[in-house]
Amino acid sequence: MASSQTDDQIKNSIISTNEILIGSSTSKSMATMYLNLAHAAGIASQNAVTNQQHLNILGTAAVAAGTSGLLRTGMADQVERMTPVERLDYLQKLMSLTINPGAEAPTAGTSDNSAQSATSNDSSSAAATPDATANSDDTTVEETTPTKTGE
Repeated sequence: MASSQTDDQIKNSIISTNEILIGSSTSKSMATMYLNLAHAAGIASQNAVTNQQHLNILGTAAVAAGTSGLLRTGMADQVERMTPVERLDYLQKLMSLTINPGAEAPTAGTSDNSAQSATSNDSSSAAATPDATANSDDTTVEETTPTKTGE
């Protein structure tokens, strides 16, 4: 009798284990499905955010390219009218802005050198006096006008 009682106990334990496994398989499968669904929703949200950031970057780049094109055409006309000395002076003023951001920004086409060159070219006299004019690099250059000989 002992062997039949032991066999019944083993049989009952196997049956109960099978019932537990079969009974809990539905809840485990649903839990796995919910975890997969939550993971998919999280990845979808992350993809949406990434796409929005990329579109914002592309939009900013498009605005920058358009603005650059508009400014380039407007600045090209002003730069063409400048002399090389004025261009160099303008570049030096822009470079000084990187060092001293609080300084006043230069405007293209207006420079102190343009006024100096206009006055020095207009004031030509027949007298033989040396004129000292200032260059853009703060050095002075002596200019002499030819004198009439034989008087």
